[in-house]
Amino acid sequence: MHLVAEGGLNPAGIEAVVRERLKTYTEVSPDHVIFEDDEAALDTRLFAKNGIKAEYLVDRRRNHI
Repeated sequence: MHLVAEGGLNPAGIEAVVRERLKTYTEVSPDHVIFEDDEAALDTRLFAKNGIKAEYLVDRRRNHI
């Protein structure tokens, strides 16, 4: 899972909450949680796969954890 954290937020705390909530609601958890520095670059990578039919969930809520 690739995430972009808002400045000033603790990545370790975010990772713990994300892992806990995913496990609670879906009974699975990500193998890796990777924090990206550049949100625009992450969006470009996610949506660059033109030939593949896929949906990506991009959550843009601020401080929802």
